[in-house]
Order: sequence, then structure tokens, then C-alpha cells
Amino acid sequence: MRKVARTATFGAGYGALRALAHVSVVPGGPLYGLGIYGLTLMGIGPVLGLTRGPWTQQPMTVTRRVMMHALYGTVTACVSGRVRRGA
Repeated sequence: MRKVARTATFGAGYGALRALAHVSVVPGGPLYGLGIYGLTLMGIGPVLGLTRGPWTQQPMTVTRRVMMHALYGTVTACVSGRVRRGA
């Protein structure tokens, strides 16, 4: 449940940033997702002991997680755009 709450919070964060920066879906969404990866899985997560850093994982696992975060950012950007248009 905490993971869903974090994901929703980061999604709302994208909406707020998009309102300020007026960024397009591409490259804004994937870059946002990769930023979340860097922040949570390479930065604060390992420091707080919440996750293992990518340097301790298999390259395929790291690649999969990077791709999932880029996809998350893209979907978040698309949904944010539709919500802003009222669709």
C-alpha cells in the first residue's frame, strides 16, 4: 500500500511540475520517470536502507527497472495531459 501511495504522490508531483514548466510528454515523461529512479533507487532509498542500490544488482534487473520507470513517467505524462484537457 505504501508503494501505491508513493507512486500516486510522484504522479501528482509530475502534474505540479508540468503546470509550472509546460513540458511536453516526450521527453518530459520519460525524463521524469528516470529522475524518480535516480532519486528513489540510486539516492534516498539505499541511504535510508529501503532498497538495495543498483550497483548490487544484476544488469538485467537494473535495465528492467530503468525501463519501467521511463514507462511510468511516460504514462504519467499522458494521463496528466488528458486530465489537464478535461478528457
